Amino acid sequence: MNEETWHTMHSTTFGEHIFFIKVINYKEYLPLVFGEAGMRKWRLNLGLNVPYDPQADPTLTNVFSTAAFRFGHSQVPFGNQPKSR
Repeated sequence: MNEETWHTMHSTTFGEHIFFIKVINYKEYLPLVFGEAGMRKWRLNLGLNVPYDPQADPTLTNVFSTAAFRFGHSQVPFGNQPKSR
C-alpha cells in the first residue's frame, strides 16, 4: 500500500469515527443529560449536516474544560473502578 492510499483510507476512517461520535453524543447522550427543553434552549439539536465554519473559535476556557472533565467523569459508576491488587 502506498502512502497516498494509506492517507486516503485513514482520512475516511477518521471521518466515519467522528460521524458516529457525533450521532451518539447529540442523538442519545445529550438529550438524556439536558432533556428536550435544554437541547432547545442551548440549541444543541444539531443536524448531521452542519456546515464547517472555518471562522469558528474552537478554544475552551480552563474553567469550562475543568467542569466538563469533572462532570464527564462523574458519569462513570463507582463500581466500575479497577480492583487494587
